[in-house]
Amino acid sequence: MRRFGLVILGIWIACFAAHAQSAVVAPEPIAAKVGMRVLAQGGNAMDAAVAIGFALAVTYPQAGNIGGGGFAMVYRPGNEPVALDFRETAPAAASRDMYLDKNRKLVPGASTLTARAAGVPGTVRGLSELWRCYGHLPWKKLVEPAVRLAGAGYRISPYQHRAILHHLKKLSGDPDTRCLFFPGKKPLRENAVWRQPALAKTLKRIAARGDAGFYGGRVGRDFVKELKKKGGMITLSDLENYRAIWRTPVHVKFNGDDLYLMPLPSSGGIVIGEILGMLGNFDYSRLKSNSAETIHLLAEMEKRAYADRNTYLGGPDHFPVDWQRLLAPAYLKQRAGEVSIRHATSSSAVSPGLGPVEKSGIMLKESPQTTSYAVLDRAGNCVSITYTLNGLFGNGILLKNTGILLNNEMDDFSAKPGSPNLYGLVGGIANAIAPGKRMLSSMTPAIVLRNGRFRMALGSPGGSTIITTVLQTYLNLSLFGMNAEQAITAPRFHHQWLPDEIRLEPELWKNQNLVEKLKKLGQNPRKVRGLGNAVIIFQSSRGKVEAAADPRGSGIALSR
Repeated sequence: MRRFGLVILGIWIACFAAHAQSAVVAPEPIAAKVGMRVLAQGGNAMDAAVAIGFALAVTYPQAGNIGGGGFAMVYRPGNEPVALDFRETAPAAASRDMYLDKNRKLVPGASTLTARAAGVPGTVRGLSELWRCYGHLPWKKLVEPAVRLAGAGYRISPYQHRAILHHLKKLSGDPDTRCLFFPGKKPLRENAVWRQPALAKTLKRIAARGDAGFYGGRVGRDFVKELKKKGGMITLSDLENYRAIWRTPVHVKFNGDDLYLMPLPSSGGIVIGEILGMLGNFDYSRLKSNSAETIHLLAEMEKRAYADRNTYLGGPDHFPVDWQRLLAPAYLKQRAGEVSIRHATSSSAVSPGLGPVEKSGIMLKESPQTTSYAVLDRAGNCVSITYTLNGLFGNGILLKNTGILLNNEMDDFSAKPGSPNLYGLVGGIANAIAPGKRMLSSMTPAIVLRNGRFRMALGSPGGSTIITTVLQTYLNLSLFGMNAEQAITAPRFHHQWLPDEIRLEPELWKNQNLVEKLKKLGQNPRKVRGLGNAVIIFQSSRGKVEAAADPRGSGIALSR
């Protein structure tokens, strides 16, 4: 009997090995190919993720970055996934009312289009920490592709050319930014070779000295000096004191899966956990993808989860957040009991479930211009990363001597609790500005296991819609039996409590029968152009790997 068991085990291992594949999904093809080359050279998934992160800072300047920050979810076979937080922090000189005038009114653009909008960048230290703990190849080898791309240049894609044209005003506001993106006073044209010599020098110093080459030395001094001239407040001490933090993921069980999701300062794991927890109180096996009934039911749960998100959640190191109460089974059963399958609850009648918090309010609307990518290697290691500058091209300000575009992540704080930021969302006291604090985020890189084995890696940009994009992509794969391509292509919807509307992608909006059913259920459907730009790496129970890039963007999925 024991011998028979060993034979079966051997067959299973052989079948799995036959299917063992590596995969990369990234929003920009050049950087994706850099990642695949690292895997081909013997690097693991963590090495490839580092190389892609730096390459995107060159080839995807609108959202790839070394001037911003983000999150990573990391999985190694035989271990539970772990979460790496390299979210930006508020400078030491930041204050709660720093974007208000003498009449305590928000100054337009102060938290989005000025040098004071920048948080302390975390990307370089985050990628360095990922490599330090799990990398295999030499650090310099992983940064060198980005050095070459910045120095020798690469050709501007049609997608990037359109992005530049669409943001002419932002890219024209800062003289150094204008010189870089408008050589000869004209926007970078499609197929033009674009070189970034200052960024190449910065990357070369990072390649030689690791994260110390960014947070100190020549780069650090130039960063602070130039930023101060432009009105910024980040100091050399802010840079030197920045730390990436390993955190325990939010662990959610649903439909036989173990979901490992980003914890605070990401709100994504908690919100998805709430929605799936509420859904578990219904007979979800009868739901059909994108039916009026399914959209209505999920929207009602999203209202309640986002109401809690916007009221209770903030940076965990500076504000006491008892988020475990939001995922307690009794609480989720109570919230599910508020949901009617026959009629919508108006958002004005939906309240945070744990009672009021001083000056709580509507969620902050984060910019949708973020970057998400994922890597799986043949040994089964997997990394899902989402990082961002916040707005497209950050705050539009370039530090000329370093080639670094600044983020405008300070806008993700509640600049004035109870008042909307540039994007129309209002935050609560939990997400108020404080020195050294990490601003709340919706970025949700995710890894899903089943029976202890890797099943999928997910992520997406999209600001406040990241959470529902990741959720729906997961449900498409796990609940509705879609393959990776179908799951990522399927049309999406989104509800975030306030405003009281369901956003529908065009394919759903064209279904007038669906729209009318939603209206009869008391929902307020609204057409939007698109939601998210997801990435998927999915492994079937037989070990076959499927990788898919979202057709809504310019990304690419590669496997070998």
